[in-house]
Amino acid sequence: MGCKLYVAKKYVVEYSGYGEFNWQQEEFRNLMDALGIELCGESESGELWSFEVSKEDWKRGMETLKSGKDDEEILQALQSLGKTRGEMIGIMETYLEESDPNYDWLEFCFL
Repeated sequence: MGCKLYVAKKYVVEYSGYGEFNWQQEEFRNLMDALGIELCGESESGELWSFEVSKEDWKRGMETLKSGKDDEEILQALQSLGKTRGEMIGIMETYLEESDPNYDWLEFCFL
């Protein structure tokens, strides 16, 4: 038995921009790291331009923020982004709600 390779016949990506995190790639990555959210698809040089996050990781990260745990790394990351815990939770909820309900990943791109 063989394993067949298939290619997507139709793949549509539609991005929504909310004006959050402009020119804050490193700061965004720091928060994701602090929340234990794995980013998939970084470039070899470590630059963060186009990447995906599993919805399960994203939800776990939101729960960490909602728990109110005063982790210094999280607090520093929020401060560097200029966001309060509540603002960040709201942003993360919006991104989750606006994502493709038929896909288990959130797809992001800094353009």
